[in-house]
Amino acid sequence: MTVKEVFDLRKQGRIEEAYQIIRPMYAVHKGKYTTLCMFWTASDILKKRIKEHKYDEAEKIFKSLVRILPNIEDREGSAHRSIYYGALALDREKEDFSILCFVEDMQTDQMSDALWQDFPTPPTSESVSGHIPSVAQQLLNRAFKEIKESPTVDNALKVMPLLQEAMRRQPHNKENHRHMATIYRIMGEEEKALSMEEGLDKAEHIQMGIWGEDLSEVYLRSKGYIIIERDWHSDHRDIDIIARQNDTIVFVEVKTRRNADFIAPEQAVDYAKMRNLKFAINHYVKLHKINNPIRFDIITIVGQPDAGEPTINHIEDVNLSYK
Repeated sequence: MTVKEVFDLRKQGRIEEAYQIIRPMYAVHKGKYTTLCMFWTASDILKKRIKEHKYDEAEKIFKSLVRILPNIEDREGSAHRSIYYGALALDREKEDFSILCFVEDMQTDQMSDALWQDFPTPPTSESVSGHIPSVAQQLLNRAFKEIKESPTVDNALKVMPLLQEAMRRQPHNKENHRHMATIYRIMGEEEKALSMEEGLDKAEHIQMGIWGEDLSEVYLRSKGYIIIERDWHSDHRDIDIIARQNDTIVFVEVKTRRNADFIAPEQAVDYAKMRNLKFAINHYVKLHKINNPIRFDIITIVGQPDAGEPTINHIEDVNLSYK
């Protein structure tokens, strides 16, 4: 039987038969197409063995695939992707499988861009679109799950090349910053770990604010408001949203919180903030020579991105001198 006929068996779904035929062929001749056929037929069997809960056999096949991988042409990265998915599947199903040891042997400089691309998820009627982490990011996250169970310097060194590549490719990824803080802590660099976490907290706070303002703008537009300005600044004072409702100019302060367990968002608009807002609004009115009626509103957002529908509360006509 030829290699082409083995590929045909595979296409027909007769993967067990194809696997039994290609193995002795590959043992005596490791040519380009024989090797390629061996790799993809064994990949099929790996998936099948995992579904059959034959994890020990699956791991042996996986290790064989890792040995074969450098010998095949993989311009589109599909073979590497198959190996990485196999590692993730074994890590989920086989308790003694070490994804950390697999990650240690990875050639990160040979990973294609596609392996670092997140997978978008379509929006539904109940949520906005999100994403599934890239294959490479999933490997990194699973490796750190193992590191947290055994936080040793040796384990930290195993994952560092992949983490450094992740930081280079995705410098704003919050999960990777948390991973780096974990590494610093393992290495005894507590100050660096804290600095990394503080920077992450500030970045998350800024992103939460932007998310809240985006939601508020969409909400106001849906109510017929016309948006005039976003993040208007006067010296060190700012106004989140300036809008128009009919003839009234509406100045809006947006307050966003992950939850309302400790303090309601509108309670964060204290006396000092009210005073600064009053100065900013007066400046805007004089600068633009506004004669229209004006109003100050507060919009509160309670929730988190990608965590279900947030709660939006619109408090109209707040008295700026109430405190």
